[in-house]
Amino acid sequence: MSTIFNKLKAHALAFEKALGARAFLESNETHDGWNNQVYSSAYTRRAHLDIIDVSKDKSLYMMHLCVFPHVYDSAPIYGFDIIAGTNKVTGAFLDYSPTGDKDHPMCKWFEEFVEPTSWSKPRQLPEWAQNIFSPRMVAAGNINTEFELDLILELSYKSLVHYLDSIKSHRPAMTYDDMVSKFDFTEQQNYYCQQQKRNPHTPRVLKSLGFTEEVAHDFIHNELFPELPSRNTGISE
Repeated sequence: MSTIFNKLKAHALAFEKALGARAFLESNETHDGWNNQVYSSAYTRRAHLDIIDVSKDKSLYMMHLCVFPHVYDSAPIYGFDIIAGTNKVTGAFLDYSPTGDKDHPMCKWFEEFVEPTSWSKPRQLPEWAQNIFSPRMVAAGNINTEFELDLILELSYKSLVHYLDSIKSHRPAMTYDDMVSKFDFTEQQNYYCQQQKRNPHTPRVLKSLGFTEEVAHDFIHNELFPELPSRNTGISE
């Protein structure tokens, strides 16, 4: 098995361990090389770890992790995606995407955290991505060196641990009931999901991994980026 696949499999286990130590596992489904895990906690509304491992049959491996704060929390959304073949990573993306407050301390931390990094082949972002991702989003393509692969894996793991461990410390000094009644970022989180669903590469990748068009559509809309009903309470800020 390729070095890339071995590293990604180990990275997935590290993600599982980090999430499992800080959140409750709500569901865990595995079939035909496809594993979906959903976590939640008092500080994260939804953390979805999706792994599609068809490295033996199709020489492809995909990992997706998206962590949403609760809708009354102005923290950013953590997102990490990577897709790889036997000899190279075709795309790797990492961000703290602002939804409630673009000046949130966690957004500033992420900007400073990734600022020193650079990539031999940075990816240009389309309009839908520019609508939601931060200016310092990591977007790298054609990673075929061990140095760059190790770097993106290190960045994604350290930024996940920081996200999960620090999100609680940046909440306003008010009671839970006051937060829920005053803040509502449902619309902003739904907008993030809507823009993600404009990505034409996602259904193409899923089809290349063996998904039918119907299954790919349902998975994208109901599992990867499910939208929430409007709360119709409080003030959206």
